[in-house]
Amino acid sequence: MKGYQRSYLFAVTLLSAACGSHSLSHKASNSGPHVDCENERLCQIEADITLRNQELEAAKNKGNHIEVQGLRLELNYLKELKDASKKDQNELIEQVESKYDVLRNLFSIETQNAATKRNFNGAIAENSRPNPDEAYPKPFVSVYHPLVLEEVKRVNEDFGELYIKETLNSSGNPTFKSVKVKRPWSGYWLPFRDRTLYEGKNSPLGKMDQIVQYLGYDSTIAETQKKTFGIYKADGWEGLCDAWALASVVTPEPKKSRNVYGVNFSVADLKALLTFTHAKYPYIQYGITYRGDADTDGTLQDLKPEAFHQVVTKVLGEQKRALIVDETAGVEIWNKPLYSYRWRITKDPEYDFAYLVKAFPLLVKQKEQNSSSPTHVDDILAPTYNYRLYVDKSVKKDGKFRVIAGQWLGKSRSYHPGNVKYPILNGSIGSHNQEFNKYLDIYKRIFLTQ
Repeated sequence: MKGYQRSYLFAVTLLSAACGSHSLSHKASNSGPHVDCENERLCQIEADITLRNQELEAAKNKGNHIEVQGLRLELNYLKELKDASKKDQNELIEQVESKYDVLRNLFSIETQNAATKRNFNGAIAENSRPNPDEAYPKPFVSVYHPLVLEEVKRVNEDFGELYIKETLNSSGNPTFKSVKVKRPWSGYWLPFRDRTLYEGKNSPLGKMDQIVQYLGYDSTIAETQKKTFGIYKADGWEGLCDAWALASVVTPEPKKSRNVYGVNFSVADLKALLTFTHAKYPYIQYGITYRGDADTDGTLQDLKPEAFHQVVTKVLGEQKRALIVDETAGVEIWNKPLYSYRWRITKDPEYDFAYLVKAFPLLVKQKEQNSSSPTHVDDILAPTYNYRLYVDKSVKKDGKFRVIAGQWLGKSRSYHPGNVKYPILNGSIGSHNQEFNKYLDIYKRIFLTQ
């Protein structure tokens, strides 16, 4: 337990220096309430989690903002230490201890910057002092919201932890690395306010009704959709951009119209049906989607850059599969396929435990109206992402350092992916229209069987 106590006492000293007087106990063991458990280490950690939560509430009541953030950092440490201790692997425990030594150092720098009204890039910044009403303020990169920390851990568990070094060419100069897959197709995202999908017999669903009726069934697909969404008061951004993005990643782009039983389906119709039938297609997502509460609002749902970078390099780079990103972090959701990524990693001139990343993704934009036009260069979006990755230089693999935290920089602080997802291989299609789903096999037999 010596490493655990030493690491915790370091944090107490740091908080004392940052805050002046404080109520934190200097005894890591025997300081919390008694907890019955078989494993002594886990018992102590559980007791300290309880105690730290009590001290957190007291710090909130006192309005001691720096102490609040320091306690949140310690709770993250205890949570990760608990998880590592359950696996009973000394190497994992030592890595947690080492990671939080670095993060406490970062927290100390951030505390000083906040106190002197400087942002973490070193420049004088107005209103940079933490807002006491903001639970996880921007100056504290070292303090992750628990939900965000869990998302980062999910990425690490699924793909392994991220290790980085400078991207250099054979002459030792900075250069770019890149990964790329086949470009997905652009299509209309079918906003819920638009009745194009189901209004009239020549709409995509109206034409599907004609096919099903021709085969002897009493189909009311379009009418069912109208009853469901025709009265829905949707916001302007709500629609099927997620279904379109999934369809464009897993299906080839329709290039020609089709005539089925005398009913002509344009390319736009075929794309609309592909989008419609991928509304329930399964996928894996990293990052927290806004659910209308404080814990998932636009300031907390952000996918951290280290997690995003790892998913991109593993799925796009190694698995050779396109991804889907929620284009910006915030309340509105705008899903777009990502199929190309170029990035450069350089040493951070300000901090010897960090690297700077400049990246150039290529995204496919949705079409703003129902169109049969093929995907064109005008349908491509090319933003720039800038982020800083913090490393623990005591943990190294293949000449690369272990990444322990990340920070979006510059314009990327507000313009970066809110989440990233990729479709399950060989998943099942389906819509939210139960009448359509009754005839799903007919659709698949006619339109998806080559």
